[in-house]
Amino acid sequence: MSGESGRRTRSGGPRRRGRTRSGRVDWRQRYELAALAARQIVYDGEVATKKLVWGGSIEQILGYTPSEMNGGFEQWVERIDPKDRVEALRAFEVALRDGTPYECEYGFRHKDGHYIDMLDRGLLAVGRGGRPDRFVGVMQDITERKHLQEERARLEDLLRQTHKLEALGQLAGGVAHDFGNLVTVILGNVALLRGSLEGRATAKESLDMIEQAAQDAMALARSMLTFSRRLPVQKKLIDLAVDFPKWCHLCRRLVPSSVRVTEHFGVSAGLVVHADATQLQQVLMNLVMNAKDAMPDGGRLDVVLRAAQAEDLARFSDLEAKRTYAVVEIRDSGCGISAAIGGRIFEPFFTTKERGKGTGLGLAVVQSIVRDHGGRIEFSSTEGRGSTFTLVFPCLDADAPSVSGDRASPHRGRGELLLVAERDPHVRSILVSTLVAAGYRVVEAGDGLELLTKFQELGTGVRLLVVDMDLEKRSGLECLRAIRNGGRQTPAILIASGPASGVEAPLPARSAVLTKPYRIEDLRGLVADLLVASDEMPEAS
Repeated sequence: MSGESGRRTRSGGPRRRGRTRSGRVDWRQRYELAALAARQIVYDGEVATKKLVWGGSIEQILGYTPSEMNGGFEQWVERIDPKDRVEALRAFEVALRDGTPYECEYGFRHKDGHYIDMLDRGLLAVGRGGRPDRFVGVMQDITERKHLQEERARLEDLLRQTHKLEALGQLAGGVAHDFGNLVTVILGNVALLRGSLEGRATAKESLDMIEQAAQDAMALARSMLTFSRRLPVQKKLIDLAVDFPKWCHLCRRLVPSSVRVTEHFGVSAGLVVHADATQLQQVLMNLVMNAKDAMPDGGRLDVVLRAAQAEDLARFSDLEAKRTYAVVEIRDSGCGISAAIGGRIFEPFFTTKERGKGTGLGLAVVQSIVRDHGGRIEFSSTEGRGSTFTLVFPCLDADAPSVSGDRASPHRGRGELLLVAERDPHVRSILVSTLVAAGYRVVEAGDGLELLTKFQELGTGVRLLVVDMDLEKRSGLECLRAIRNGGRQTPAILIASGPASGVEAPLPARSAVLTKPYRIEDLRGLVADLLVASDEMPEAS
């Protein structure tokens, strides 16, 4: 084929492509013209000699001229991608043995050295003796199609990962909700026992340990709720110098003993920031997990918290002059990554981890949280020498009131009547016991209809409602709205597990939300605050 197209007439002039001297179109030339139009490569080979003649769009696709492809069968084999060579030869041998059509996909080396994805289809022609004596075929460039298939597979995989994350988030939210009830019961019983164990140091130490474990469990439950997007962002004033060491203590459990963790806390107080503590704890947890994965054989992890002035952080842009910043550094001695990859680590779904071992969402979430808190994040790494994440958060004035730590003990009740409606009987029991011990009279209900019935029976004597949002028969929010529509403005505390319980809906007046899991001290304080506010604002007629 390629030989025919390059011949000249005896007179020296070029023969008109595709026509013989008689003016008739040669079928071989016609076939080659069709292959050129379709951007395909055609070949014709002899079984006995394994000689190959090439034509069509070979130069446009592979860069070779027909004369550079005259090496026969051995040259064809040598230019097949080594990873595809065995499969291509196996398919050819089967076709030769059984007389069936040949079809195979493989990479074929371009003249410049890279590989082109090709689809090769061929047929064997039977000679006079009934045995195959020729094989002819067509090769087509399918590189773009393969890339599209791979991209589609990647997107389908991301979709599956997203569905898994959504299911995991729903599971985490459900588990955290039930877990929060258990933690509330534990913390409530601890609070009740403290009053009866005054002067018994050993028992008090045991209670302290139980309470600390429950507080840790509460932080874990809140992290799960945040992950599942069932807990709203709750920014408040926190002192990183006080809370950050506690978070590091929790994160230590994520790191194997082969990794040596060293903590450097340059200040003990005064790094007050306006932030959601659960989200910042999630940031620390994600970065520690990222560092751990970079050190599968062990290594060193340094966690640093220090204060710095804006002028000492010149590499960060847009920092306010003469302002103090809290600086967090997470340094590991792991494998590190190249500069080219380092520029992409915050891209959603980009990951350097093996397939199935990472979604590529962790660092994207970290960056989003840091930016939402007005902070900056910087990453540096050297292959084989580890990586460092540096986070910078703006601090408030040193005299800003921090809400980290325990709330002051609320005032005791004076016999006010409270109506408590809680779905979980164990949580309901501890709520009633706690509020009675605090000096209140309490009537309890287990579902929405019982709440409305008892409210009607008690009349104006009810000073405050404590209502679970997830009540059966009628939700807590529906009950409160029914009470408001009836003209009563009784203050209420709505106990919610997160937005899924309806906390995102507009709340009636004189109401507040307390999200599970919560401390009994927080509930008592909120009760006292609402009662005081109610005394200062008489109920409308």
